[in-house]
Amino acid sequence: MAKTFTLTDKHITLLRHANVGWNNIETGAPEINGKRPYGNSDVAQDVIKLLFGDVPEEAMEALYDYAMQLHKETETALQIVLCTGEFKPGNYIQSQDYVYSSWKLQS
Repeated sequence: MAKTFTLTDKHITLLRHANVGWNNIETGAPEINGKRPYGNSDVAQDVIKLLFGDVPEEAMEALYDYAMQLHKETETALQIVLCTGEFKPGNYIQSQDYVYSSWKLQS
């Protein structure tokens, strides 16, 4: 069964603000900073501020789980934008073999 994913403007905003650097392990490779993916170590707070601006503390608490879900979904969002070469919101499908480079925009 094919895997599907809806890439949203929110995912794209997070990817555009990702803290990208170089990891020198073995031959090296680009990476998103695992401790500070959006610049600070409070990931949920960073996500909420990027997507919603300054919000009251009680709203931060209410948005925490949603923010962390979006953050976790950036793995698939990154696979899609790298595979397609576009930051285009929409519904994407991955072939049954689950090769990361097999994402395509559904028509």
